[in-house]
Amino acid sequence: MSLLGTNEFVMDDYNQRVVGYLMDASPKDIIYINELENTGKYSKIIIYTLKDYKQLFEDKGFFEEGNMNGFFRGETVYILSKFLDIPRATSVNVSKEDEIITIVENDDRDIQNNVLSDSFILGYAESKDAEELAALYGKVFKYYPSQVDNPDYLEKNIGDNYFFVYIKKDNKIISAASAMIMPEFSWAEITDCVTDPEFRGNQLLIHIIKEIEKKLLDKNIFSHFSIARSESVGMNMSLKRLGYEYQGRLINNCKIYSGFEDMNLWTKQTDNSN
Repeated sequence: MSLLGTNEFVMDDYNQRVVGYLMDASPKDIIYINELENTGKYSKIIIYTLKDYKQLFEDKGFFEEGNMNGFFRGETVYILSKFLDIPRATSVNVSKEDEIITIVENDDRDIQNNVLSDSFILGYAESKDAEELAALYGKVFKYYPSQVDNPDYLEKNIGDNYFFVYIKKDNKIISAASAMIMPEFSWAEITDCVTDPEFRGNQLLIHIIKEIEKKLLDKNIFSHFSIARSESVGMNMSLKRLGYEYQGRLINNCKIYSGFEDMNLWTKQTDNSN
């Protein structure tokens, strides 16, 4: 991670990308990004920024992939991307992904009265759960954009601003998700969603995400977003049913499940009256 003035850059070598959170962008940021491009280590640059700075990046070959309404002090945050090679810029499953979004957007199922079966136990992960959590991620995902299949990584990072909620059955963790809070922006990403294939179809992640949202509200974090695999009907459907709004598709965003995949962006603004 590198800091440039009030802005933050994350160098993500594993996913061959740089992610910049630039809420006060300037030409100096462009110079720095050019330096990163010239290293040859990255094939995608992703910038989170505000409307006032969009043109600065668009003039340098960036284009909008999604946006998050009202996410920074009431202003819309735009996600702008620049691809540094043709394969990274090429989505190979556009028709399938468009079809999935159409199916999801047309769904009108009401989940407000869903009740978690007594055979499932919901709880918050502690560092002692790192080994079991890591094993579940390793079982489900061949690739994952972060090191959640590494118990040392989880044990080191689980805390107030990166917490996990799980569901257990027969004292075994079978589903989990996390919230990664960025306190400087007052938003949180709901991420690391996983369910053991044996227990899919029980809508476990819906209950987990509801619990995560409650915890975030307690922390006065009212802007939530999640990035779901574009080819996952279930995950996209869950987010839509939970009141999230589809805000764009991030092409070959990260390595997950089978390799580089497109990811759908979902956002939700809530408040303490909900």
